[in-house]
Amino acid sequence: MYIFWSQRDNKGSKSTKNKIESLTNNSRSIEDAELELSETRIKIQKLNIDSIELWLKVYSKQLELTSKDRASIYYEDKGNLYILARYSKNPVLKQIHKLKFPLDKGIISKAWEDGFYECSLPQYNTDKDGYIKQCCAEFGYSEEDIEKLTMKSSCYYAKAIIDADDHIGIIILESYNNKIIDEDQKDTVAQFLESSSSLLANLIRNARKFERQPVDNSASSGTMKDELELLQQAKKGG
Repeated sequence: MYIFWSQRDNKGSKSTKNKIESLTNNSRSIEDAELELSETRIKIQKLNIDSIELWLKVYSKQLELTSKDRASIYYEDKGNLYILARYSKNPVLKQIHKLKFPLDKGIISKAWEDGFYECSLPQYNTDKDGYIKQCCAEFGYSEEDIEKLTMKSSCYYAKAIIDADDHIGIIILESYNNKIIDEDQKDTVAQFLESSSSLLANLIRNARKFERQPVDNSASSGTMKDELELLQQAKKGG
């Protein structure tokens, strides 16, 4: 009797052990699959942002923007705007310090409501009081808000990105100079941005599928190799 129960206990123990090993292996397989999915999502997000930054870089070159200028794209999600990509020759101006922005302040609110907005301001370095006064009056900023701005631009050119008649994002060109686009360029710029709305809307839709998180913004070789081709297209007007 002792031998019978001992053998039975051994079989039960072995069966339990096998089940535990099977569950452990399944758990590891699920963890590996989740990790792989997460890595794939990050890669897709990176490629999407690469594409947007490449577009900004190419068009900034076409506009001959300098180290005193920058271009940024924002997208709307649940009543707020989030920075998606930014380009400037100046590495300081290219940095992104804040991801989330309200829709009721600044250039963002003007372009969001009207579809387009352009303005010139006094230069902060030479007329600080005038700059602060106009920003407060035009954009609803407080003096504290203005002091926190990393780029106290003197010129803004902003246009809403529209998808099926809905505003889903904004592109903003800004400069320390009194103007960022020459008068004889404005029609061409407006037409090009209009023709690019579908592309930008598609990129924004892709961005909305991923969590909002900073991504390494160094361009990958897969997008960099297309830069010359895109630049040629931009020179032809899109």
